[in-house]
Amino acid sequence: MVIQENSYLVKDQPIATERDLHIEFIWRWGGSATNSILDPTTKIFTTPGVEGLIGYKDDAKCAVVYGDPVCASKDLSALSTAFHRYCTQLGKDIVYIATSKPFTCWAIDNNICGTSIEFGVELRINPQGDPRKLAGSSAHVLRSKVHQAERAGVTVHEYNGKEITLEKQIEEVAAAWLAGRKGPQVYIGNVNVFDDRVGKRWLYATLHGKIVGFVMLNQLKEHGGWFLDKLITNQAPNGTSELLVISAIDLLQGEGCQFLAFGLAPIAELGEIKGLGKFSTWLARKVYLISYRILNLAGRRKFWEKYHPECEPCYLLFSRKGLGISELIAIRQALNISF
Repeated sequence: MVIQENSYLVKDQPIATERDLHIEFIWRWGGSATNSILDPTTKIFTTPGVEGLIGYKDDAKCAVVYGDPVCASKDLSALSTAFHRYCTQLGKDIVYIATSKPFTCWAIDNNICGTSIEFGVELRINPQGDPRKLAGSSAHVLRSKVHQAERAGVTVHEYNGKEITLEKQIEEVAAAWLAGRKGPQVYIGNVNVFDDRVGKRWLYATLHGKIVGFVMLNQLKEHGGWFLDKLITNQAPNGTSELLVISAIDLLQGEGCQFLAFGLAPIAELGEIKGLGKFSTWLARKVYLISYRILNLAGRRKFWEKYHPECEPCYLLFSRKGLGISELIAIRQALNISF
């Protein structure tokens, strides 16, 4: 159960700066992978006559793009073609991370890109269904986790967006979580909790008056729903993460929402591969399998399976045929992979 405190959702704000315009584009057409575009280290490409953008990390030899181009479907060809022409002039190859199946198929079929590798899924649910009421062991585990947090005294509230002291406490939880991370790491964006507030809302968990976790939701207007972007706890009772997610689902269910994305999860083995030869395909599968195990990439998928999500395939997409060292280095840097 979420305790609402004058539910806060910023939208339709006046566009005063170029960044405001970029935020507007992401709010209108972005997906779960494109929120990383707002990271300060990301560059923005736009082209005259097209409403939309492509956000990318500028590597020495590659431009690394997060997700699909952010624009209306009618402008996809014009924006993508202009970006590829721009990168060709700079002598850079392009790597897309976490593209959708429709964009990937379009790019390959129209020779915009030469290689695609299916490496993950976007997890999503319809909040109108309650995962606690499903049959099976995973639903039982979910119910037990939620009850455990509730019995410990954890309560969840929606932040009203107007209390600086509360924001500082939430940011302290994020900072403590970041400082406490250990072992191999993989992540796309940094934890910027209250930057660029358009289309965002926050739920936070308290225990005896102390904030012990929070979740941030980003509105995805194109999908008519939300993306659960950040889920962070620190010194919280067991089950607090599950209680935060269930609270978000309950809140959206009450509002009639039918789309909630949990983001990207890697698959255990690479799926369909196009544009690589037999040896390169074999090598890519072997390297991925080793990385999957070393980085413990199964953990994210395992956590979200309790909510019985649907899975939409995600791809790595490369502008040229084949796969070289420069692309692998660019991917590692863009995903902040560390061992």
